[in-house]
Amino acid sequence: MPTVLVVDDVPENLTVLGELLVPYYTVRAANSGPAALRRAATHPRPDLILLDLMMPGMDGYEVLQRLRGDAPTRDIPVICVTALDATEEEERGLSMGAVDYITKPLRPSVVLARVRTHIELKRARDWLSNQNAVLEAEVARRMRENQLAQDASIHALARLATSRGTHLDPDVVDVFLGDFDTFRAIAERHADTAEDIAAKEASLRTFVPAAVAPSTGS
Repeated sequence: MPTVLVVDDVPENLTVLGELLVPYYTVRAANSGPAALRRAATHPRPDLILLDLMMPGMDGYEVLQRLRGDAPTRDIPVICVTALDATEEEERGLSMGAVDYITKPLRPSVVLARVRTHIELKRARDWLSNQNAVLEAEVARRMRENQLAQDASIHALARLATSRGTHLDPDVVDVFLGDFDTFRAIAERHADTAEDIAAKEASLRTFVPAAVAPSTGS
């Protein structure tokens, strides 16, 4: 169940919002700016924050600024709760990174609709972020495999040249270097580890050109 952090210095407002949201979300409450920052940084972190802007001491603007300045909390969506017709407050909050605002007196249907919308948007962003991370990891894995396959190709080609005691036709070299699957199998048969291949790479890269050089013999 998604978690919503409600921040307000008025106990009655915390009660009203808590009772409204509890049937659908896990609700946590904070009655001051410092308490809000502590709860926002505590696992499990909230999926959404309802933040009253007008609080004594550390007001909502400072809370929002600190949330956006801290890496673990900067991506948590924040809905500002403002007084009716407080246009300047709304504009300032949105310019500082709030995703939406709700005006007082609170209307339950509006609160639920906006909370639901931004919870769903956060889920979509999190899903896309996870998919990007998976894709990046898969690309990195395949690049490592291709590099190992190419290194194994050079290694196997050098062994082949040594075992023949002769030079290899450059066309043959091109075929071998291009056939990664073949040389992956060769590397596996020789039981070479990635470390072995990497350690031999420098010498192999100088050996192979010599192997493909034209013979100067009779």
